[in-house]
Amino acid sequence: MSNPVGGQGMAAVPERRDRFYRQLINKFKPGSIPEPKKKHVGEFAKTKHREMIEIVMKKAGEMGVKNQSMFDVNDLYENRNMTQVLEFIVALGGAVQLLPDFSGAVLGVKPTESTAKHFTDEEVKAARDSQISMQAGSNKFASMSGTRVGMPRHIADVTGS
Repeated sequence: MSNPVGGQGMAAVPERRDRFYRQLINKFKPGSIPEPKKKHVGEFAKTKHREMIEIVMKKAGEMGVKNQSMFDVNDLYENRNMTQVLEFIVALGGAVQLLPDFSGAVLGVKPTESTAKHFTDEEVKAARDSQISMQAGSNKFASMSGTRVGMPRHIADVTGS
């Protein structure tokens, strides 16, 4: 099985992680995230790499990944909440299954598509009128008969003294 993004996976050094995610998004939607025009060095490079990850997250959201599956860029760069990063990858794997030209291996659960139900006023009225009386809030058979209020408690002496 070949790696779709050139063998750089999650073990890539932090400076290459943005390239990994950019290539991952571009694999499913070609041209979504262009290559950077120039290479940056030093502290400015770190800022640019983080900006690229934010762009990747935005594009993933456009592809159908929900906000609760997104991760914070600092989690990735500081190796803190890698569970959330993996959840994002699985959610992205599920979201790409809905793309019309997707035919590759699957990762994650394919999101369900909603099917709206439309009922006529007569159907709604018939369903409302056919409720069973106990579901309607009746307490006809509720009583306290058989309960013994005021019974003494029997406490055993387990200490043996």
